Amino acid sequence: MQRAAIVGLGWWGQHIVHQLRGSDVIRVAQTVGHRETHRSIADEHGIGFTTEFERVLADRSIDLIILATPHALHSAQIAAAAWAGKQVFCEKPIGLTVAEVRRSLDACRAAGIRLGVGHERRFEPAIDELRQLVKQCSFGTIMHVEGSFSHDKLRGLASDSWRIDAPGEPPLAMTATGIHLTDLCLDLIGPIDSVAAFPANRMAFAKSADVLSLQLRFACGATGYINTILATPSTPG
Repeated sequence: MQRAAIVGLGWWGQHIVHQLRGSDVIRVAQTVGHRETHRSIADEHGIGFTTEFERVLADRSIDLIILATPHALHSAQIAAAAWAGKQVFCEKPIGLTVAEVRRSLDACRAAGIRLGVGHERRFEPAIDELRQLVKQCSFGTIMHVEGSFSHDKLRGLASDSWRIDAPGEPPLAMTATGIHLTDLCLDLIGPIDSVAAFPANRMAFAKSADVLSLQLRFACGATGYINTILATPSTPG
């Protein structure tokens, strides 16, 4: 049983706390929130709470750090956890630049730490079946791939949410949904050589694109298209 600390008790951090209840692999022993009002969430689940990240890093009983924090914090927090000898699971994306990602990987390698990333869609049964078909060359030569997201489940985010208001943050249509599709393309088809991105603000978010279209060219020669929309009702009415 791994004793874990979840860092970040916003929407997704709370989701992780709920999902890990009853796990026979990971026990959430500590949580870290950035404000005192998060304490009630930890109390509800009978879990320890602190607003100080350094406290869980210094806690020798903690084996694993789970990061559900703003993207811009990931690089420094991954390195700090690695230096403290903690295994790390980080929600996607693990960094906002190639340099940040490399620093995180280098820190974990140097410390002998495993780094997991929250690309859970790779493990869905349908994707696993698709992966096997690709490996078996069941489709012959892959010419082109396409993927899309279309829903409005994030439309209720507050206008000052870090997800849409953080300086330098990529459009929410990429970090929330498009990144899943690019990750699946990398996993199933291989490295991407070039990307052309076309973001648009249509109706959902004033400060971040709610529509994003990507044109891709893969190293293997195939092309791809990804579109993600965060302002389309998931169901009629």
